[in-house]
Amino acid sequence: MSTTGRNSFTVKFAREDAFGFKKGDLYTAFKPKSKFGNEEMICVLDKYGEEYAYPASWFEIVPN
Repeated sequence: MSTTGRNSFTVKFAREDAFGFKKGDLYTAFKPKSKFGNEEMICVLDKYGEEYAYPASWFEIVPN
């Protein structure tokens, strides 16, 4: 998925290790282009550079 022209922000995984994420690790994230149901979601780049949507509640935004 292309991230060109999208504003990114940094997030920290806030849950116990799961889904390939480790608690406290930092990731680049983006606001999704469309809504995914009722839960707030964010798009996160994984360690391979792939972008997937996850619940925003799983992450904490890291101030710049």
